[in-house]
Order: sequence, then structure tokens, then C-alpha cells
Amino acid sequence: MRASDHRLLLRALRDRRSGGRAHINLAGSDLRGAQLSGADLVEVDLSGADLRHASLAGARLMRSNLQGAQLSHCRFDGSDLTDANLSLSDLSEATMDDCVLAGADLRGASLKGLLGTPLSLAASLMDDETIERSAIDDRGVNSLVKRGVLFEEEETIPSSMRSLLEEATLSLEEALRSSESAERHRVADPDTSLPSSRPFSFEILSSRTLGIRRDTAPPSSQRPLPIVSAEQIEHYRPPEIGEIHLGVLLKRELSSSLICRTFVGTTSDEAVVVYKTFNPACDGAPLHLPAFQRGLRALNHVQPAKAGQENFRKAHVSSLLTVANDLTAFVTPYYENGSIENLVDVHITLEAALELFEKICESFVYLHKHGVLVRSVKPGKILINGLEPVLGEVDMVDLPTLRQHSGDLDGYGPYVAPEEIGGQGTRSPTACVFVLGRLFEYLLTGKRPVTPYGAVPNFPAHIPEPLGRLVARCTRLNPIDRHPYVEDVLEAIHNFQRAGTTAHLESWIRPGTLSLLNPPPLSIMALAPNHKSRAPFRSKYSNSTHPQTQGNRMTRLAISTS
Repeated sequence: MRASDHRLLLRALRDRRSGGRAHINLAGSDLRGAQLSGADLVEVDLSGADLRHASLAGARLMRSNLQGAQLSHCRFDGSDLTDANLSLSDLSEATMDDCVLAGADLRGASLKGLLGTPLSLAASLMDDETIERSAIDDRGVNSLVKRGVLFEEEETIPSSMRSLLEEATLSLEEALRSSESAERHRVADPDTSLPSSRPFSFEILSSRTLGIRRDTAPPSSQRPLPIVSAEQIEHYRPPEIGEIHLGVLLKRELSSSLICRTFVGTTSDEAVVVYKTFNPACDGAPLHLPAFQRGLRALNHVQPAKAGQENFRKAHVSSLLTVANDLTAFVTPYYENGSIENLVDVHITLEAALELFEKICESFVYLHKHGVLVRSVKPGKILINGLEPVLGEVDMVDLPTLRQHSGDLDGYGPYVAPEEIGGQGTRSPTACVFVLGRLFEYLLTGKRPVTPYGAVPNFPAHIPEPLGRLVARCTRLNPIDRHPYVEDVLEAIHNFQRAGTTAHLESWIRPGTLSLLNPPPLSIMALAPNHKSRAPFRSKYSNSTHPQTQGNRMTRLAISTS
């Protein structure tokens, strides 16, 4: 890395943070290994630059020019590359989990060995050279087209797949994807004024995407305009009690969230299970859908076949029994004991709370080792299997979009790191450390957390003071001030269990930038399910006239994961 290039970039970033409107031109620069997580790089010119092994996680790179750049082994996790020019760039073995590539130009780019699953590929552009340099096979092309990629040459799409793709255009995902593409393009419109800071950049993203007129309406009266029209989802009808979906006869509906509906049902063998389906009519659906699918892919990634049966047993993560082929619905076991809310309601002891919290921490550690962040969870989503906590979902909501429609973020608000709510997270484990701090406060007090960021909660007299300090450290406003890793939180709990009130619960602040997660070894393609149905889900109604949702692909194309 050339020191002069690095100094020029840092000076421009400081100008933007202070409210300036600095344009950044670093074409052909040497920035190998640069640490630029969360940086405001909107409309930056890095064409031909060498950024190998650089970290751009969570960076804003909308409309950036990275044509011909050397980007191998870069970290783009959670970054926004809407309408970026990545043509002829080398992205081999880069990590792009949760990256937004809507409208990006990827013609001639090398995606060979790309790790992670982009959050959005809507209206991104590829060509034959992309396929050749990236060694993408016909199945991969099919998956990319379904995810919204546009190919410059029509003959790129194999003729054997065209009928399938024509059918896919009628799917729920296609309808939402077209809306997402339009909204992403509005956000990245060249006429949009250049944001001078990351917070302002995200405010533009939120307001433009969801149609909110912040300049004329006070916050209390903001009413977002619908994104998904009735015509776009006309073929979709919500599930009803008595219907069959993914081999499950729906019996009753559980309390549902803003973005999905949850039902208890039975299989043909009378096994009781839970069926969850995305709600395409929810506010902000085009941005919630990729997040829902992201979480489902993350759950799939840590299933026994992927992680090993013994490791999975220790993970305390819900099993996936069946998954819809378009990743808009899935089936999991039903736990009669409900969630940890039921335990807290009966006032569990300090020892029981510590044991429960320890197992939740172990789940987070396991997920981090597999490259998965939790980021969004609430007590109602942590289920109880006997005496074991089970994470019922992982990172399945778009928090910034949810903020626009729910004052408490559908119940997630008290348990989510502030930088994640604001759309400024950099995929650091400290986001999950904050979640754990809030969950620990909930377990110890039995009440919804209301403590200010980084403050010691007003615990009952029987709660030892060191635990209050632990909660305060985990929930600091600045991520740098929190425990760097979940392992540090777990170590603090072990120290307290050994030494009691004399335990030292503060870990050393490790030097350098906070490390990112190891990326999950996923492809840029959608989840590839196994078409073999498991015995419990061969529905006895599959060949009958039992009522089913007309035109609902989630019913017609039920397949099970491996």
C-alpha cells in the first residue's frame, strides 16, 4: 500500500464525516490490505486500483467505479454496491455475504471462488465473459437469473431452462424482485445528491426506498407508500387454516410478526411442526424478502449435514425440516414449552439464568465460527427444548426497513445494536455482543430492557454487582468499547461462576481493528435443496382434492433440505 494513497483516502473520508462533500478519485491507487469497514465511499473512483485483501465490510459504495480493480480476497460483507461498475474486476475469493449488488455491472468480472451470499443481485448485469472467467455452469446461470441477474446475450441462458425461467417470472420472488430493483435504482439515481456521511446516506436509502416524505411529514404521521402493488401479488393468497403447505396441514396460527406468518400444523404422520411463511404484503417487502432468505440460508448452512451432527447438537439452533424452493417458507419442529419468555415469567433463579445465558452464548460462538451473525433476535424467538435454549431464527429481518414501520421494531428494538438499526453495522461480532448484553439483562430482571446504552441496569438486590458491569460493557454505544468477541462474554460468565463477586469480568481490549467473521463457504447461488422428500412430509393429501392455495408456489414446489 502506498502511504500517499492511504493518506489521501483518509483525508477525504474525514472531510465527509465532518459534513464536507469531498469527491474521491483514487484510480490506479495501491490500497492493498486497507481497513475501510463502514467507510463512506459513494461514487468513489477506484478504477484499476489494487485492493487485494482489503476490508470494505459495511462500506457504502453506491455508484462507485471499480472497473478493472484488483479485488481478490476483499471483504465486502454487508456493503452496498448498488449500481457500482465492477466490469473486468477480479473478485476471485472475495467475501460478499449480505452484499447488495443491485444494478451492478459485473460484465467481464471474475467471480471465481466467491464466498458468501449477496443480499441482492436484482438487475445486476453479467455476460458470457463473466460466466467463462467465473466457471459458472448452466445450473448456476439458472440460479442467477432467478435471483434477478440480467445477461447481456440472450443465448447465455440454456434453451433447456427457458421454460423453467418463464415460469419463475410468475413467482412471488420475481414480483418482489422487480419492485426491489426499481427501488434500488431510485436510491442510486445519478440525480441523487452525494451523501456526505454514512448516516445521511442511509437516511436517503430508507426514505427513498419506502416512499416516506421526511421533509413534509412529522415522524408521528409518516405513512410509507406501498411498494408491492396488488397486481404484483395477485397470484398469491395467504395460507389458511385447513390447507396443506410444504406437506403440513395447518391447524392454528401462532402470533405472527410483521414480515411473516407462523402456523402450527401436522404432517401425514401426525407429527406436530411449525410452518413459517414470508408475508409479501408487508410494508417494505422488497427489502425484507432478501433478509428473510438470508437468514434461511444461514440456518441451512449450520444444519447437521453441513456442520456435523455432534457439533450441531451443541449449537442450540432450530432444525430445518422442509424449505420452499424459493426460500419464502420453511418448517421446523414445534416446542411445547414455548420461548424463554415463559421461563422468565415464572421468575427463574440466578443460577438458572446463568446456565441458560451460558448456552445462548455457546450458540452464538458456534454460529460465529461458521461465519453467521445473529444480529436480530428477541426473547420470543429463543425457544425451549426441555431445558435447552434453541435459536428459532438467525438474522431474518431488515432492521433499518423495520424501523420505518414499527416503533419498537416489532419487538426487536431493545435487543439490537444501535448501529444495526441505523444501517451502519460493519458485520462485526460486537453487534451480537450487544444482543447478548440485552438478553442477559432481560433474564436477570424479567423485564424488557430500558437501560441506557452502556449503563449498569437497576438490578434487584440479589443480583451481584459484577454482572451489572458485564451488561454495561456489552451494551456500550460505541462497538469498540464492548467486549470484542462473544468468547469474552462467555469467559466472563465462567469467571463469575468460579470466583463469584470477586471475579474479574473485564477482558483486555485487543489492539487493531475488530476482526470480522470467517465467511460461510456458500456460493453466490440460491440454496440448492435436495429433491428427496423425507418420510414425515410425504403428505397423504398430495394427490387429493384437499384445499390448497391457488397459484402458491410454496405449496406446489415443496422440497426438503439435506
